[in-house]
Amino acid sequence: MAFIYGSIHCLLKSGAKIGSPIKTCAVGLSQWSPQFAEPVLETLRLEEMQESGELHELAFKPIKARQSSHSCSLFYDNLLNRFISKAHLKGEKTMMRDLMRQAFGVMKGIQMDKCNAQDMDKEHIQCDPLVIFHTAIANCRPMIITRPIKRGGATYQVPYPLKVKESEDMAMRWIIHAVRDRPKPRKTFFPEVMAKELIDAFYNEGKVVKKKQDVHRVCDANRAYAHYRWG
Repeated sequence: MAFIYGSIHCLLKSGAKIGSPIKTCAVGLSQWSPQFAEPVLETLRLEEMQESGELHELAFKPIKARQSSHSCSLFYDNLLNRFISKAHLKGEKTMMRDLMRQAFGVMKGIQMDKCNAQDMDKEHIQCDPLVIFHTAIANCRPMIITRPIKRGGATYQVPYPLKVKESEDMAMRWIIHAVRDRPKPRKTFFPEVMAKELIDAFYNEGKVVKKKQDVHRVCDANRAYAHYRWG
């Protein structure tokens, strides 16, 4: 902190404007040096690392401290925690966690009703809400998007591939916006709407899956401009 204040004082002495933004580097302000490894909290991931020998490489390597929102519990799920962090408003993360727990209960009830129906194939009905959630996110992930690039005075929509985390974040944002942007008056509550959207996405249906398909269709239509990525 003293380093930051000293830098600001030097900038003011050099004649910089008080209202001008000061650019900082996230790597330079990090409390962890680059040699610190990310903590591994999932038990299954630790078992896989032990079998592959990766765990032995981390034995003598410094590890970052875990975040306060992370847990070593068997019931902790990293993808669900990221989804809750994106969905909550005004710091109400505990309330969003309760709403998602209610949505999982609604999903369980809907799938159990399908199992109890006589005309349904019970073997192909998934009743685990966490599996439904993970499959829904995977079905909504866009593999490629378009970004505007100027060439010769014209703007082209150039297809760009996405990393796994980027596509997961985009899928989560789409699902959250689809639930929040429902028409008024809202006669159904958040858990019911969220459960319906996730079940629809689980079966490759719904608004979010259609949006992903539209994005892929636009990328396919602009595939002729893909070489502008390297130009």
